[in-house]
Amino acid sequence: MTHGNPQQAVLAYLAGIIDGEGTIRIGRMRPHNGRVAPAYYASVSCGMTELPALQLLSATFGGSIRRERAGRTKPMYRWGTCGIDSVVHIVLPLYPYLRVKKQQAAMVLDFCFNKSIPYNRTHGVSFDQL
Repeated sequence: MTHGNPQQAVLAYLAGIIDGEGTIRIGRMRPHNGRVAPAYYASVSCGMTELPALQLLSATFGGSIRRERAGRTKPMYRWGTCGIDSVVHIVLPLYPYLRVKKQQAAMVLDFCFNKSIPYNRTHGVSFDQL
């Protein structure tokens, strides 16, 4: 039996986690604090009750993990990060292994690579400028 590249196996596993439980998106921040237009950003996140899978995402790509649900239900955790550099660092190596979220990944990568107007804290970026 031959074994593939262990890094490829980890990336394929993490892509499966993102496909099943994750989100790859372009988010929108409403205007506030003097900004007149909404601002857009790229993000990747994953929420689940299995903390070790999220710890592997964090160890592989960075990002942060937080506990979302406490009480009588099983704890829920969310791993995630946002920003063009971080998202590209995550989505590019996972892209070949994604099946369900491949279209979202392609749109986010297009946003990250082709965004012509830099983010401006005061003015944001209009949808037409994306």
